[in-house]
Amino acid sequence: MRLRRVGLRPFALPLARGLSTAHGVVSTRRGWLVWLEDEHGHVGFGEATPLADFGTERHATCEIALGRLLSSIADGDGCLLDLALEEWLERLAPMRSRTPCTVAAIDTALHDLAARREALSLAEWLRSRAGDSGPPAAEVSVQALIGGETPGQVAEATRRAREAGYTTFKLKLAVSAAPRRDARDARDVRDARTSLRGPACGGATGALEGDRARVAALREAAGPAARLRLDANEAWTRAEAAAALESLAPFGIDYVEQPVAREDLDSLAWLAAESPVAVAADEALLGAGLEACLERRAASILIVKPSALGGIDPARRLVERVRAAGQRLVWSTLLDGAVARAAVWHLAAGVG
Repeated sequence: MRLRRVGLRPFALPLARGLSTAHGVVSTRRGWLVWLEDEHGHVGFGEATPLADFGTERHATCEIALGRLLSSIADGDGCLLDLALEEWLERLAPMRSRTPCTVAAIDTALHDLAARREALSLAEWLRSRAGDSGPPAAEVSVQALIGGETPGQVAEATRRAREAGYTTFKLKLAVSAAPRRDARDARDVRDARTSLRGPACGGATGALEGDRARVAALREAAGPAARLRLDANEAWTRAEAAAALESLAPFGIDYVEQPVAREDLDSLAWLAAESPVAVAADEALLGAGLEACLERRAASILIVKPSALGGIDPARRLVERVRAAGQRLVWSTLLDGAVARAAVWHLAAGVG
């Protein structure tokens, strides 16, 4: 695969409505479009849209790393290198944990280019590479991400999504949790060692009541047959999570993402085993946490964001391990732009 030209362009995507999470409010997503062109004029596209609050590299770090990576694609004489796809991916691998979104952009562009060189869609190419027979899935089911800090706002957003045809709905929890998280960080970790039926720690009771009212509004507006998913974005201690999950269980929740801090795999595994609501790992999968989470089987459900893992190659390899372990995988994004989202859809359609 000899490259003839590389390109980089910045972009900013303002959200129609700001999204409140336990990490903060997301109002604009900024990143870079990357493209790689081979000697025959085929072009592959990738995207780097870091989300530092989630745990990826910062925007400025990504910009510097992209510049260095694209410059390193040329040899000492300024000619673009001629390497096989596997060789390109091997060069990228050491940087994945430090700058996952940067690497994901190059990784995705390389995979996209490889598919275009064979006149295949990325989903078709991924399926062929995996040795799977038959065409990719013709459709990919998606969920609606519901915003709103009050029950009324949640209900209205849910009704709009339901009218648009959605049957699965995801709601962010602890969206006003910044002061409580500051207090949580100051607690001794031993305060979280309570039973499943223990009380919520500190002053979290009021916040839990607010979240329960929001989830109740979600269920009522979505209807009894809808699938509901919740995301706490690390907002709780083990005790708070235990109380919250027990309180929310009557609403028929599919799962709750990352109820505790990403490094607290003991609590994540404990909740996964003891909670009446299924628990999924999300932020815990970043960097070295992925291997630790898999080895500990800290969660039976993995929320996989290719942009946060370093691209298509590590995501594809993870699918094989998840299948072998009998775990459940749900594809997700970093609120990326169209190019990174398309890569996730191709993965879902191509490898399942």
